[in-house]
Amino acid sequence: KPVSPNQDSFVILKVDNVVSLYGVFDGHGRSGHDVSDFVKKNLAKLFVQEESFMTDPPAALRNAFYKTQLILEQETRDTKEGTLDASVSGTTCTILVHYHKTDTVYLA
Repeated sequence: KPVSPNQDSFVILKVDNVVSLYGVFDGHGRSGHDVSDFVKKNLAKLFVQEESFMTDPPAALRNAFYKTQLILEQETRDTKEGTLDASVSGTTCTILVHYHKTDTVYLA
């Protein structure tokens, strides 16, 4: 088997000791490492930018996943050199969000 890059990545994000987000990504396919890295860099950011991230975490997670998918598809279409090609590659993603004050956990 030829040498291939590690396609796994993770993210840990703490927001003012109010909420913590933990994510694990497992890329698949020829560009799986690029896709996993792209999702790692964008999903958490999009989640905390959602208006509802403090009031309706499930909705904020759904919206963040949806927006990440749209941006990934757009990046794949716009890439001329093939640096991010998610047409035959992808990633799994598990996100855990912990709200410290209420000690509530959401998993997606």
